[in-house]
Amino acid sequence: MHLLSPLQGSIYVLAGLLGIDIDDHIRLVAKYALGTTLVMKIVAILFGILSI
Repeated sequence: MHLLSPLQGSIYVLAGLLGIDIDDHIRLVAKYALGTTLVMKIVAILFGILSI
């Protein structure tokens, strides 16, 4: 998630090369990043890697 921050210089290079707005990029990618994080946490809890 921290690479989605506008404080990272690479986000500006990516947006410039693709010709997209940074706000649109963050809105689109944040949903998938949060969903992936949630799935990984649930799997880790089911396998006993993380405890509740």
